[in-house]
Amino acid sequence: MDTVRYFRRVCHGDRLFFIIGADAFLDIPMWKEYEMLLGLCDFIIANRPGIRPEALRLVIPPDSMARPDAKKEAEYPSQVVAHLHKTTIYLLENVSSDISATDVRHRAQRRQSIHGLVSARVEEYILKQGLYR
Repeated sequence: MDTVRYFRRVCHGDRLFFIIGADAFLDIPMWKEYEMLLGLCDFIIANRPGIRPEALRLVIPPDSMARPDAKKEAEYPSQVVAHLHKTTIYLLENVSSDISATDVRHRAQRRQSIHGLVSARVEEYILKQGLYR
């Protein structure tokens, strides 16, 4: 949350996008101050097999939803999960990989190889920093 606030200050006036997998987005109600986060930046949700857009809408607090607006609905109608008061949540349907950050973290925690799941530089950084252990 602090990182998003920092970028809001530094990039004043620019749109910020938070890219997240659908499986992780379904857990967003467990995040600290998630309602505030939903209002600070737009979200791009990478879809996962078996997850329907309706399920993603269910984790968004109803009072965060904006009233339907015909102009907004015309903008990428099939890719919009929800319009919030200040932000929009988009769905990225054609994800070329089924690999999720959750899977990478779990493999790293169990000290299993993550080779090929992330780029070589990301793998090196995770191993060097001892992340997820």
